[in-house]
Amino acid sequence: MSSSQDIYLLDANVFIEAAKHYYAFDLVGSFWNELVNKAEEGHIESIDKVKLEIDNKKDKLQEWADGNFLPWFRATGQTDVLNAYGKIMRWADDGDFYDKAKKDFADQRKADA
Repeated sequence: MSSSQDIYLLDANVFIEAAKHYYAFDLVGSFWNELVNKAEEGHIESIDKVKLEIDNKKDKLQEWADGNFLPWFRATGQTDVLNAYGKIMRWADDGDFYDKAKKDFADQRKADA
């Protein structure tokens, strides 16, 4: 069970796939409003590298991110983010994953890393 202080980090696919498919802005605006509400409540956020992926395409998602979610894209250079990154990379490296998957996951040019 999660505590009331858990913060969930959203990756690029949460935003991109939702916008392209099931939660298009013109169909399910409440989904996007709820993302902002949950961010304001301190339950979700994302990182600057996810924002860079979103910025690759100038579309409604990029406009929404700039206008509504920008404060919750954290800088990945912050100490707490780097410490968490280190823990995740050690977990992945120790896991039973293919070497290629580990390499892809650790690629710092991608938001997953």
